[in-house]
Amino acid sequence: MPKTTRTTSRISRRQALSYGLTAMAGSLLPVGLAGCLGTAAQSTGKAALDTSHWKTHCVGRFLVRLPADAKTRYSAKILGYDIVWRPDLTPEKARREAERAAAKYKTIPHREIPGASQFIAMFPLPGGGIVLHRWDVPYSKLISIMECYFASQDARGHVFFHSPEVPDDSFDIAM
Repeated sequence: MPKTTRTTSRISRRQALSYGLTAMAGSLLPVGLAGCLGTAAQSTGKAALDTSHWKTHCVGRFLVRLPADAKTRYSAKILGYDIVWRPDLTPEKARREAERAAAKYKTIPHREIPGASQFIAMFPLPGGGIVLHRWDVPYSKLISIMECYFASQDARGHVFFHSPEVPDDSFDIAM
């Protein structure tokens, strides 16, 4: 019996010594690395990067700080088609433009649907936007287009436009 106790206590001492050394190395390692990094930064003579003058940009759902002189380009898409800012439009002008387009599409007969036109529907969006739903071509019931006018909610009332224009030969490609 005494041998077993001694062996157990030796293992415990070894384990304790091992754990103690590991814990000490684990706590000293970051301090040592920080010292090395500090020494390396001092030896190169480079100062810390000053980002106080950088501008914040939104990339998707992330905010990224970039140098003030960085060249950036923004684009917004729905299903791969651009949403473009229309500086020539206000929400009221966009509504009138959509109504004129709807009147035009109502005059174009649809060849596949008896008595129907290329116009399908027009409905409002929250915030003053509007959607014009129409057939892409007057000889097909397969592809329809939604021309969307999105109105911003700020005081400037910017209007953004989205229309996935489908080329006339897309019907042949789809078939």
